Amino acid sequence: MTATEPDARRRFTAIYDAHHAQVYAYAVSRAGRQLADDIVADTFLVAWRKLPAVPAEPLPWLLGVARNALRERYRAEVRQAGLAAGLRAWVEEAEADVAEGVAERAAVLPALTWLSEDDRELLTLVTGASRSSRISARSRPETPTRPPGVRTARPAGGRNRRRRDSRRSSTIPRPGCAASGR
Repeated sequence: MTATEPDARRRFTAIYDAHHAQVYAYAVSRAGRQLADDIVADTFLVAWRKLPAVPAEPLPWLLGVARNALRERYRAEVRQAGLAAGLRAWVEEAEADVAEGVAERAAVLPALTWLSEDDRELLTLVTGASRSSRISARSRPETPTRPPGVRTARPAGGRNRRRRDSRRSSTIPRPGCAASGR
């Protein structure tokens, strides 16, 4: 053991003892009790690994790490839901009865011979596009359910910025207009 290792352990223990409850409360408020323990564990694991980078006042830094851990957890859920939806689409497609498709095609092909070449091309393009959109809709990932209390991200100040900019633009006099402000 080096001389700095006991110091690092003492510092980490002090940080953990001082801020565990606050980080846990933050995690519960954002992710619910089911995930809070995992988020807190991930947060303090990062704190241990990056202990030299932890600032003297660690609480804001720890809450930022917890926020990032929550974000990564949500991204992983989205990826997992996408993979599951893709696998379900493959299974559904594999389970589809091939004979039905062949019988349908055999019934439609003679009817296509009665159409003009332009109509036939249009019909095959439209039916092919609708089939591919059905396939892509099946493979589209479902939105994972968020635990209670997890908030969605909003664009930073978008609505307020637009409101402020619209007020500014309405008070700026336009060239060639009278003093009416328009």
